[in-house]
Amino acid sequence: MRTTIRPSVPADAKDIIELLAESGLQPNVELQALNWKYWTRREDYSGARSFVATRGAKVLAHAGAVPGSFVRTSRRYTVLHLIDWAARSTAAGVGVSLMKHVARLADALLAVGGSEQTRQILPHIGFQRCGTADGYVRVLHPLRVTGGSSALSWKLPARLARRALWRLASPIVAPAGWSVSRVAPGGMTILAEALPRAIAGTEVFERSEGLFRFMLDCPIVPMELYALKDPNEVRGYFLLAFAPGQARIADCWVAADDSGACQALMHHAAAQAWQRRDVTELVCWSSDEVMTRSLRANGFHHRNQQPIFLRAAGLEEIATRRVRVQMMDNDAAYFYHGFAELWS
Repeated sequence: MRTTIRPSVPADAKDIIELLAESGLQPNVELQALNWKYWTRREDYSGARSFVATRGAKVLAHAGAVPGSFVRTSRRYTVLHLIDWAARSTAAGVGVSLMKHVARLADALLAVGGSEQTRQILPHIGFQRCGTADGYVRVLHPLRVTGGSSALSWKLPARLARRALWRLASPIVAPAGWSVSRVAPGGMTILAEALPRAIAGTEVFERSEGLFRFMLDCPIVPMELYALKDPNEVRGYFLLAFAPGQARIADCWVAADDSGACQALMHHAAAQAWQRRDVTELVCWSSDEVMTRSLRANGFHHRNQQPIFLRAAGLEEIATRRVRVQMMDNDAAYFYHGFAELWS
């Protein structure tokens, strides 16, 4: 029987959930979450964001897509990051065929991290390494213990002691001359002059009012958007996502060469997250030097590292450049397993 690849529809939800479970994946699969990830209309992207490979009525493989874009020499390039990508063990090759089908719908595919097996496969199916996303954590409430089995670990006393030391070494102090204001879905125009710009030698993903409105509507974790201001103007922004026990800088931006503004942003992000008493820590990704220096100078500690891969469709030169990514560029901003998964 012939295999068919098509955009998924809400009626496929049950089959997609079954497939993901069979494959050992544990993404957020509540119906409301699936609807938001795959089928809710986005102002910034009109294409399909979920695809299935079927044989008759049976779903053999699935791939979700997080869309993004960047501009180079006045041309906009569409990039998709695959999420919830799985295939049945009895359908050899169907998962790769589905990936290649989705790849033809964009200028490039992005992959950040993934399992060890996935990282080994990616170079063999056209992906090239183009940077690293380093994970950093700053402790906010060191004695707050939430989570699953980790809360009972014999390592817990040592972890609590380390958190306390990290917290004492990094007091929450808002820098003079800077302020933040929360941005509502209807007030996005304040950020118009503070959105990301291109960096020489690095691909920087675009941001838009429609994208932020979509993220603020996330039913999986609550999110809050803030504008960073100096006395004269808005200089940047940050988007916080609140998973169990953990605040995440899902996205942020200041002028790439402005280390003072970047440090102010990190201070204010920590101050806003600290106000939530159920949050143990603040985490984020960095894939550029200015942000990394600011994180290290502001009480953040390096905890993990994930490779960034790009698979270009007829644009091989893209994959030779570095790519700046944030948690919002895949599902890291909102993905969790139902309990606190702390980095500190």
